[in-house]
Amino acid sequence: MIKILHTGDLHLDSPLSSLDFSAAEAAREEHRRIFEKMMRYAINETLDMILISGDLFDGKYITPRTKELVIGLFSEFKRPVVISPGNHDPYSVVSLYRDGSLPDNVYVFSSEEVQRFDFDELGVSVFGYAFVTPSLEYSPLVRFLDKSSFTNNTKILCAHADVTSPISKYAPITVSDIEKYDFSYAALGHIHNPPSVSSENTLINYCGFLYGRSFDELGEGGAYLVTLDEGKAVAEHVIFSEHRFLREELDVSGAENNAEISKKISQFINDRGYTKETSLRLSLIGKVSIDLVINNKNIEKEFSNLFELEIRDLTTPIPDNEYLMYDLSLRGEFYRTLLPKLTSDDIEERKCAAEALWLGLCAIEGTNISSMVELSDDKISGGAE
Repeated sequence: MIKILHTGDLHLDSPLSSLDFSAAEAAREEHRRIFEKMMRYAINETLDMILISGDLFDGKYITPRTKELVIGLFSEFKRPVVISPGNHDPYSVVSLYRDGSLPDNVYVFSSEEVQRFDFDELGVSVFGYAFVTPSLEYSPLVRFLDKSSFTNNTKILCAHADVTSPISKYAPITVSDIEKYDFSYAALGHIHNPPSVSSENTLINYCGFLYGRSFDELGEGGAYLVTLDEGKAVAEHVIFSEHRFLREELDVSGAENNAEISKKISQFINDRGYTKETSLRLSLIGKVSIDLVINNKNIEKEFSNLFELEIRDLTTPIPDNEYLMYDLSLRGEFYRTLLPKLTSDDIEERKCAAEALWLGLCAIEGTNISSMVELSDDKISGGAE
């Protein structure tokens, strides 16, 4: 039985230009700490191998602090570390991968053509390639090695690639490209919030991200612990990052003022158990009075129990019936046209008219109704009275 850690898309030394200097450096240091936490796990659990499927670093500039940390931890691990350079850290004349400072247990792919590292003592062969520039517009697997040259080892692919788009500039490979070479496991990198990739013959996983840097990297960061037993792969996601970025929606329909909205947000946060380790982008949806002005910034300041709260107002301002009756704009005319059906004795007709009113007002206001929840029966009835 072989145990492997599959990671990648670590983006160490990201510039984090949206933050001020001190905050960015604090985040980079936290990122290094989480990387060390992951490596300590691999060392303490005496895993057999580490696969890094690209973008270990965010760019060609690597701080001395990061370089020292990475080299020291790789040396301490002792067992094989296999790296497939990605579009952010390509194998180039200025890269750490070529300067001779990495320890002997680190194996780095160096060509856009598929290469292979054999670890006969483990019964494993790892195939992969390298980005040598920031883009790679074809599938290296199309120009693969002669299968007659394969050993009897269990075959693994370690690659930075895009399986979601055939016209991607970042190694557009397909599931069929992977399957035809009988890999037991495909350790992929590049897509940080990856889709599920299904295959009958090969377990295919994107590593995701180790440390979330923004609302583009959602949830808990980690890596995969892959167990190989007689050529069959099983993977378990292991979480290392304490901080997480989340995007949620909250229906605040019926709220009459900012205090009521704050109360709804507070209840939502408590119910979810969100803490100081959470950055939350909360989209407020639902129907509110046209007179209600939601003060996002003031509300955000109330929630110091989160690391960060960002509120987006996607609510639909709905005028009350009296306002609409005397409104001389298109909204009022639309309401008056529907009024006979809104006051019909037929409850179903009233419901249908109330929903038509809401959708029509959304359209008039230019609201994206796809982000809104459906009207509940009680709200529809209330709007009809």
